[in-house]
Amino acid sequence: MRNTSMVHTSMKAVEPLSNMVTPLFGCAGRGHDGMGYRRIRELDFENPNRNRCESFSHPAGNRTATLETRIYRSWYFFGPSGGVVGDGVVFTYFGTRAHRGAHGRARILCLHRRMGAYVVPLRYTNRVLPRNRPILRDGGGMLRFGRYVRAANVEDALEVLRFRKGAQVMGGGMWMRLSDRTVPCVIDLSDCGLDKIEETEDEYRIGAYVTLRDLECAADFNYRTGNVLNAAVHDIVGVQFRQLATVGGSVFGRFGFSDVICALLALDSEVELVGAGRVPLAAFIDMPYELDVLTHVIVKKHDYRASYQCLRKAATDFSTINVCAARWDGTWHVAVGSRPAKARLLAGEALGVSSAEPTADEIARAVEAVRGLAYSSNMWGSERYRRHLAGALTARSIVQAARYASTEAYQAALAACTREEAIR
Repeated sequence: MRNTSMVHTSMKAVEPLSNMVTPLFGCAGRGHDGMGYRRIRELDFENPNRNRCESFSHPAGNRTATLETRIYRSWYFFGPSGGVVGDGVVFTYFGTRAHRGAHGRARILCLHRRMGAYVVPLRYTNRVLPRNRPILRDGGGMLRFGRYVRAANVEDALEVLRFRKGAQVMGGGMWMRLSDRTVPCVIDLSDCGLDKIEETEDEYRIGAYVTLRDLECAADFNYRTGNVLNAAVHDIVGVQFRQLATVGGSVFGRFGFSDVICALLALDSEVELVGAGRVPLAAFIDMPYELDVLTHVIVKKHDYRASYQCLRKAATDFSTINVCAARWDGTWHVAVGSRPAKARLLAGEALGVSSAEPTADEIARAVEAVRGLAYSSNMWGSERYRRHLAGALTARSIVQAARYASTEAYQAALAACTREEAIR
């Protein structure tokens, strides 16, 4: 009978979840010699002896394997997407499937995210890495964590963040994992109840750990906000990626290429921080990166008329330019992102559009106002190309958001989109 007892990695006592998670390794007939699990409270990657498990039983009950701490030359962790441990053994998993890039004697540590928990399986194999095969050393361009802390509440997370130098809060880990560095301490907020979209009488509260996929599939929220968040995220890489990437990580990072920030910026949005409290999103974008924990993104309820437009060179690629237009509280708001700098918001007199059904002259003024923003060049497009596209997408988004736009406005938008220029 296979040993399938599993335990959360948490800073507090947790009951075994024997029926909740399927083992990643130890499948019969695939050369896997054993599998076991251990109970831990905190992972200390700098001091492997603190995490030592002396032995565990073979699933069939005919062998006991000893976990030798010396085999861990270094411990590496790739977040929910994979990692490297020990004698050059590389693994990457998506969902519950694993692929090994090299065979060798090793005990593999991986953090498997399922049901809001991390499960730590230890696997034993007797396959020895040939001596003439190169071994990955020093991480091989991977992200390394010195200490992993799973906070019980956001106040504890903020205390650890400010107490431990170099500590960082982990969202989905999709952007963090691309870096080649060592993070002294990483803080996980999975136990803080931030993975829900809550509706109150006058606002929606989006938890920082709500995934982009959850945001995409929130039917009532998207209906009330003009479906701009659904349109903004449904082309971000793929469903598997969006199941891991979080709203909090996307917003707190304040990336210039962010589709999520551009869509939220045109709405009446705020962020909620443990230390600073509520801050309007437009002001938060320009704030310096301080030691604080983002808990919620708040979208206030209005009668939104909104449209999101973007241009990508290929499906699932970064946006070359993105624009979101929304009318609420009697005023038009247009956000322009991927300039490629941080998104900027134009509203009211600065935009030049006041009526609910904009005229051709108002569309032209909005186009010129948006093209007056600062743009620059990178591998996705030149400064002049972005400037032209921003005006075209602004005209298109305003006309689509207006429920009863005039024929002249449609013609003005079409002219803005098809104006001939020598752009590259």
